[in-house]
Amino acid sequence: MFAAKRSQTRYRTYGAELDTHSQTRIALAADLRRALSANELVLHYQPQVDLATGRVVGAEALLRWSDPHRGLVPPMHFIPLAEQTGLINEITPWVVREALRQVRAWRDEDLCVRVSVNVAMRNLHDPQFAESIEAIVGSSGVPANALTLEITEGTMMLEAERVLEVLHRFRKMGIGIAIDNFGTGYSSLSYLSRLPVDEIKIDKSFVMALAERGNRAIVESVIELGRAFDLRVVAEGLKNQATLQTMTELKCPVAQGFHFSAAMPAEFFRPWTQMWARA
Repeated sequence: MFAAKRSQTRYRTYGAELDTHSQTRIALAADLRRALSANELVLHYQPQVDLATGRVVGAEALLRWSDPHRGLVPPMHFIPLAEQTGLINEITPWVVREALRQVRAWRDEDLCVRVSVNVAMRNLHDPQFAESIEAIVGSSGVPANALTLEITEGTMMLEAERVLEVLHRFRKMGIGIAIDNFGTGYSSLSYLSRLPVDEIKIDKSFVMALAERGNRAIVESVIELGRAFDLRVVAEGLKNQATLQTMTELKCPVAQGFHFSAAMPAEFFRPWTQMWARA
């Protein structure tokens, strides 16, 4: 279309040279499918800290792709592609399986934490998704409540009834449900009261700009909302000591962010928790 607009004839016949971006995406999609079977996908874990006790109580599992040619590919470059191509329906169950395998290994070493995994809208549309997650949890050797599935607030508002049905099924399994990026969507309080959720995560855009009056008001409101609905509140993007102090004063239950640690490979997580406990 843009090539046609630039031409005097107002139309152009398609040629690969006009669409290099598409060719790149096709190649990336093919490599991503290969990466899944070649064990090039890995999980890094960002600790979640209870602000009242200082204990590490959870970890968010974040996907990374270690490509032999491209190096470490940022998630923003391949997760949207995985969603568009449908490959996310294979990737998310793999992430859940790997995350629970790691939780089991940590528990064998007396490190008891829950793990959070992000879920895409396309996963919730997949009629086999809930069944596959149930099978993975059942064979993991850890209780279902060790797993929390994070779904963005915006995703929950799309096809709300379908989402609600799937979430209720997960809740019956004992799996935790978190609303991710809370505060950036348009969910009503009446809808929130219907959701079978255990946790709301304050979007990092508010936490990282906490000095602004409006953002602080939003954060305070979300924390109070969590208390009112008996939900665990997790603040994302906690970046420095000043923000930690403010969030502690506001009695935010749990936080994660670079002030504690960036996401790290699994083999570094337990040693980090041991050093954190001694700090």
